[in-house]
Amino acid sequence: MHQSNVDDETIDAFLGQNLDDNIDYHSVDEIKTLKTIYLESVDGLTVRRKPKITETITSKEYELLIKKLDKKDKELNEIKEHLKYLKQLINSTNVK
Repeated sequence: MHQSNVDDETIDAFLGQNLDDNIDYHSVDEIKTLKTIYLESVDGLTVRRKPKITETITSKEYELLIKKLDKKDKELNEIKEHLKYLKQLINSTNVK
């Protein structure tokens, strides 16, 4: 509605918010005024989804991400090996 040059006070009246106490929004004249303003601006009203934000990853950024991923994979494998070792220790202790 702002693009149709409708002022904030009128938009608030359409929404039923922050109404001016000096205006009788229930009067026939005020209702006709609001209706006229609305009908003049209705063609400009649309409901749109926000555009998706996309990024292009450069080859340098891609390589950096791959290196980080490889490092994390290596750390994960080390943790798995430690866990396997600990399980073996626990099992060998329980057998005795």
